[in-house]
Amino acid sequence: MTDTRIVVKRFVDHFLAGRIVEGLSILNEDGVYTIIGTTPASGVYRGRQDLLDRLLPSLQTFAAPPVFTVSEIIVEKDRAVVLASS
Repeated sequence: MTDTRIVVKRFVDHFLAGRIVEGLSILNEDGVYTIIGTTPASGVYRGRQDLLDRLLPSLQTFAAPPVFTVSEIIVEKDRAVVLASS
């Protein structure tokens, strides 16, 4: 089993480098992912494919990948929270 902290670190590294698709692609296939807030991307995603299917069309409209700032990463067992803004 891959350590959750390692996966989250790789995910964050991809996002911070502007490699969003690569970051999303390493997530667990059957995870539940939540983006909080009131943006069009906000919501609950059931599985990696749901996340890719619903987010990628929006990302393709950007002239350049969004720039993210990560303020905190919290990992406990197989759960993680990444506090970020863009």
